[in-house]
Amino acid sequence: MRLIYQHRKRYTPYVVVLFVLGFFSSYAIAESVVEIEKKYYLVSGQTEKEIRNDLDEKTPIHEGGKSYDAYTKWDVTWRFWWNESTVSCEITKLTTKVDIKYTLPKHAAAESLGTRLKKRWKTYQKALIKHEEGHKDFGINAAKGIENRIMTMGARASCDQLEEDANKIGYSVLEEYKLREKNYDRETNYGMNDGAIFP
Repeated sequence: MRLIYQHRKRYTPYVVVLFVLGFFSSYAIAESVVEIEKKYYLVSGQTEKEIRNDLDEKTPIHEGGKSYDAYTKWDVTWRFWWNESTVSCEITKLTTKVDIKYTLPKHAAAESLGTRLKKRWKTYQKALIKHEEGHKDFGINAAKGIENRIMTMGARASCDQLEEDANKIGYSVLEEYKLREKNYDRETNYGMNDGAIFP
């Protein structure tokens, strides 16, 4: 039920949602693109026990010797352009890209479940998605943090120094949000405190 920043690993998207955000000033431009993919693995069962057993068997998410019902992976990359004068170098444009990939369970025949079990499954799935969206927010906020800090870092004496300092800022922000995300999982017990547990 968790995820921290990793370098991207491509797979065929099941669902793709694209957002483009940006802000402008008289001196520089920052733009952000967010891509979201959702991938589902199917489970079945007509009782809580059968569904739980199928979740344990079918989940593709294994980490540190443990299995999880859902997973969110986010990856932030950035590019920047600069203007060099005889005395300094300053960033003129910055773009960030956030790739977010969800892996979630889906009941193959949810409508065939009994009334009580159907309600239980929907409650669990809603809580699970809400927790995973919390992970998504760490990726988006990390990109915003990178934009804000790099765009306000000011000029440097050389473009080599500018590039080095900007990238240090970017990686520092990523580390900050990875730590925040780990705390999020600890505080929510991987979402289980908020109902992301079945049965």
